[in-house]
Parts: sequence; C-alpha cells; structure tokens
Amino acid sequence: PGMRERVKAYLISNSQVGSSLASGRGHCPFRAGSARRSSFLVGVDAASAAARARRMRLASQLDDAEAAARCREAAESGAGAIRFGGSLALRQPLAALERQLPALRCLDLSHCIYVENRTVPRVLRWLPNLIELDLTCCYELTDSAIVQLAGLRHLERLSLEGCSQVSDAGLGPILVASASRLKHLNIAGLLEVTDAGLLAAGAAEEPAWRNLESFDCTACFRLGHPGLKSVLEPSLPRQLRSLKLGGVRYALPALICEPLDLVAPQLADLDLEGCVQMDARVGQAIADDHRFPALRRVRLAACPRLPPAACEAVRAARPKLLVDDAVRMAWLDGGLRQDQHGVIRLLHLALKFGVMCLVGWGVFTVWLGVVPAHVWVLFISASVAITLAYLTFAIGVFILTAAF
Repeated sequence: PGMRERVKAYLISNSQVGSSLASGRGHCPFRAGSARRSSFLVGVDAASAAARARRMRLASQLDDAEAAARCREAAESGAGAIRFGGSLALRQPLAALERQLPALRCLDLSHCIYVENRTVPRVLRWLPNLIELDLTCCYELTDSAIVQLAGLRHLERLSLEGCSQVSDAGLGPILVASASRLKHLNIAGLLEVTDAGLLAAGAAEEPAWRNLESFDCTACFRLGHPGLKSVLEPSLPRQLRSLKLGGVRYALPALICEPLDLVAPQLADLDLEGCVQMDARVGQAIADDHRFPALRRVRLAACPRLPPAACEAVRAARPKLLVDDAVRMAWLDGGLRQDQHGVIRLLHLALKFGVMCLVGWGVFTVWLGVVPAHVWVLFISASVAITLAYLTFAIGVFILTAAF
C-alpha cells in the first residue's frame, strides 16, 4: 500500500525525467534487459530506471565523433564509466580516440545495434582496464570480433545477451581467459552456444567460476546438462546469487537436487521457466529452506513435469518465497521466433500435405471419369480447409515442442 506514491516522490526528488513521469507530462520508453520480453521497471528499480532513461535519451542522437569526445571527457573528469545504451547512430564509437583511457572501467554499448566488429579491437587498445562491458543486442558483432575480448585481463562483468551471431568459437576463448574472474555473465539468447563453449573454461590455468555471482543463459536452447554442471558445481555452493535457466530444455533436475547435501547459501533468484525436464524433485529441493536459505524468488512456469501440487507445496513450506508459475505468451511464440529452420520444415510439411491431397483427388476424379464444375469448387474449398486445419494443428504441436 502506498508504493505508487512513494515511487513518484522518489522519482521527483531524484531526476527530472522522474518528475515528468510522475506528473504525467511525458513518457519514458526504457527497456528491461531481457532477451525474452521488455517491460517497464517499477518499485525499487524506479530510480535507476529513470536515470537509465535519461542516459538513453541523451545518448540516442550521438554519433561516433561525439561518443569519442564523451569518452575523453569522462577520462579527464575521472569518471570510471561511460554509457551509450540505445545509441542507434553509433557504428565505431571509439574510432576518434588517439590515446589510452586507463581510468575507464565500464563501457555500456547495450542496444547499439549497428556497432561494427572494428569496435572491439579499439576497446582492447584504448580501454585496457575495463572491468564491465555490456554488449547487449549488438547484433552485428560476430565471433571474429568477440573472440578478441579474451585480451581484457581485468574483465569481471560481461553481457553478450542477444548477440545472435556469437557461437562457441567466440565465447570459448573469452571464458578460458576470464572465467576465473567473472562475477556476472549474461549469454541469454545465444542460440549457437553449446556445452562446448562453457566446457572450454576448464582449460584455464586458474579454477573457473569461483567468483561467479550471476549467470543468465535464458533461451540458450542448445545448452545441456554437462555445460551447465561445469558452471554450477564450483559456483552454486559458494557465492552464486542469481541463476536464470529459462528455456534451457536439456537442463536436468540434478543441477538443483544433487548432491543431496548441496547448500547454496547466497542464491536469491532462480529462473527455471520452460525447463521441461524439471520434476517434483526440484519442488522438494526448493521447499527445503536449509538448501536455499536466501532464496526470494523462483520461476517455475511452463515446466510440464512439475505438478501444480509441487508448486503449492513450495508455497506452503516457504510462505515468504515468491513462486511464479504463470505461463506467459512470450514462451508460446518463442519456438517460432527462435527456430527459423523449424518454421521452414513446418511449412514444407504443410505444402507436402496439400500436394498429396491434390494428387489424391485428381487420381480419384480421373478414375471416375467425370469432373463436374461444382465438384472442383468443393474440392478446392475442402483442400484449403484441410490444409489450414493441418497447419494450425502442426503449429500448435511445434510451439509446444520447440518453445517448451
């Protein structure tokens, strides 16, 4: 009660953008960093969201020369971070730099969708001491550029969310060089990444994942149990605070349930939405507050092997735990949006079915020897109706198998 008024008061007191929002005189189109959906941030995130909206509004018109000037100004003023999130005009934001900026620790290029591969070598050259790098939704970046990030020797926070052209060839060398230091890793939406990309971290000289606090592999449909196990075994019993496995169809219950004496003292946010292998054992493990004492929120939607009674048992055992088991439409169309090859195969099947109907009816009419006009009209109508019905059924089956 009263949260809306408190949020308005906080916004008004902390930013001009917040004042505009609270008074209804303007709007603020910012996005939450999620590969699955976009939303407006509310509650405790309101202040940071308003600040981010202001940065995005100011940065949206920046070109490459202005971006380089901003970098120099930030370095001269002693600022440790520079953020260009949402700057659609940027192609090579560091092209105009002429000297290193060792004081900069954070570079945000999220949603700069036209940033080119040539930007990455300049990051290594001019910003050698980066700790945090956000490349969310930089769609133009490929493995040949991403692999060079292995040269960042101080990297602790990395987001490659939505960089759909990145595969194991680009991610693996980064993990070999940085897995022992990484605290936050976001690879959500990397559809080409497999277990081999995560297992590559085992080749590092120092123990991998020992400092990991947040791991997000949402919608990485090709990841499986071996790769996830290699990440969670060293990090989950130590300091992992946020784990998001949404849509990873091959994640097995053993990740959460084994070993039996597993204790994750820091884990507060767990996302298993769309993990079709999860069953009642996962519900029992989550209900055990000795295993996950710090857990505050868990998502269990679209887990067909997890009975509703298991979710109710979790709520009864831990009334303060937020259990989200509501199915969202975003998952229903996830398979069609993410698996383009599957869509093509589906259309081919529908076409073959229609051709088979035509051939069958043609043979039948030839055998009869008489084909009245009204019969052809009836035939065409029936063929269209049958094809549409089949296509609707096939799409439904495809959604359930591909998205879940």
